Amino acid sequence: MKRYLFILPLWFVVWSAQAVGLPSDLVLQVHFAGAQNIARDPEAAAFTKIFNCAEAQALRTQTLDKLAIFPHDWLKARITAGAGDGVAQLRPLLDDLVTCEWHLAVRDSGGRVPEFALAIRLPPASIPTWQANLATVLESWTKLPALAAADGWQLTKHEPPVNVRLEQVRGWTIFSAYQNESPLDQRILAESTNNPWLSVEADADKLAQWWPEMKLADLPTVHLEVTGHQGSLILSGRALFANSAPTAQAAWTLPANSIHEPFVSFTAARGFAPWLQQQTWFQPYAINPLPGQFFGWAIPQAPFQTFWAVPVGDVTTSLSQVFERLTPLIQAQDAARFFFMPLTLVQTNGILSLHGIPPFVDPKIAGSVEPGGQFLVASLFPFAQRPQPLPTPLLDILNQPGLVFYHWEMTSQRLPQMLQMSQLALLMTRHKQLNPNSAAAKWVNRITPLLGPTATEMFSAGQRELTGRRSGSVGLTAGELYALANWLEANNFPGCDLRLPPLGDRLKRLRPGTPGALPVPAAPPAPAPH
Repeated sequence: MKRYLFILPLWFVVWSAQAVGLPSDLVLQVHFAGAQNIARDPEAAAFTKIFNCAEAQALRTQTLDKLAIFPHDWLKARITAGAGDGVAQLRPLLDDLVTCEWHLAVRDSGGRVPEFALAIRLPPASIPTWQANLATVLESWTKLPALAAADGWQLTKHEPPVNVRLEQVRGWTIFSAYQNESPLDQRILAESTNNPWLSVEADADKLAQWWPEMKLADLPTVHLEVTGHQGSLILSGRALFANSAPTAQAAWTLPANSIHEPFVSFTAARGFAPWLQQQTWFQPYAINPLPGQFFGWAIPQAPFQTFWAVPVGDVTTSLSQVFERLTPLIQAQDAARFFFMPLTLVQTNGILSLHGIPPFVDPKIAGSVEPGGQFLVASLFPFAQRPQPLPTPLLDILNQPGLVFYHWEMTSQRLPQMLQMSQLALLMTRHKQLNPNSAAAKWVNRITPLLGPTATEMFSAGQRELTGRRSGSVGLTAGELYALANWLEANNFPGCDLRLPPLGDRLKRLRPGTPGALPVPAAPPAPAPH
């Protein structure tokens, strides 16, 4: 789950023509137009039911309540012993971060805590609250006397000392902490009428210094912009890779006999194999040669009718490699009681099956020899092949020059499927399932009927760069929406630890395959023939 969430920025890499790159010392730059400004945009009217319904407001309140305690928990090792958590002072400020326009710049100072500067355009009535509340928190956490807003605090416990300031500049309230010079370029505070609703520039490699989970994948530097147009959120941006970016050199090799309409979801990717080979988390799964393309599709009105396919040179050899790679991983996870029930990977008659899953699913990986080549096809439930030509509009999209990733789905129909699949996956891997009565689940359920199609296209734009675009009702796919919901409901949010506590002795005895487990009752004898 952690890995999936931190790979999400890759799904948001979309169109722009400018060069990518942050200044060498900056880790993150964010500009948010503020809910009040966005609401004045005529394009925002379509999003009222999605982002301003009662369920959205409840989720927003819950999330801000959790975020209010985060600074204390993150910095508690450096805070004066016995100091308060600051929640009462910080929580009102988070409401302003939702409604008001702001800029954030974060710089790597080489220390345990980054340098930052936050400039927010506050209404005059809110400025005294920021001055008083931040002064109270700083005094409590550092035992330094609270000073007037125009003055500064120096955190002498740091080495070297850090200057902390709260000041007013041309209608902006700027709160910053730095050693020598503020990371915020005040030129960005000039009036502009062309700003998107949200823009983000992030160096994932540097961010991983404070969030090590991001090191699970070699993520690129990303520039993202979000705005609204004709009832859709438009995500546009670009990504710069440290080494080589995925390319579209190889022509598509489609499993035309396996893929068939109607689709509720379709995905195609190519050129990512060199990047995957460099990722340490993926190497235990890799077969040789690594497939250079990937396809996924789902059928409507059938929750587990979801399929994946990759082209391979020889299905027999590739299936054997997959079995060899996955078996020790499954055995190790099972020995560690990672699974709710014992799972076993079995290879019979050229098919890999996962035993131990509830009977309403039947996970398999099988070989398919088709006119276009040989493929490994994975499924959650059997399906009947119905060979037919792929629709011409889909082929036209895939044949766009430079296309390396394409995803389309009818999100309102895909969401119920993703719910059932994700809940089963969380159950079987002993992770906390999404509570249907939680604020996040209620919001997702409320907006599901309002969602239309979501489409993402990504293109190769040189040796190190990808560009592209996404359009959708909420800017997220069904899978990403449920990943977001689970993340927001994590007990340690903004962390994402969904693991359940270890099994107690009594529950261990109920788990088949555990030493000392209760015997499984034998099946009743078959009735004697008459």
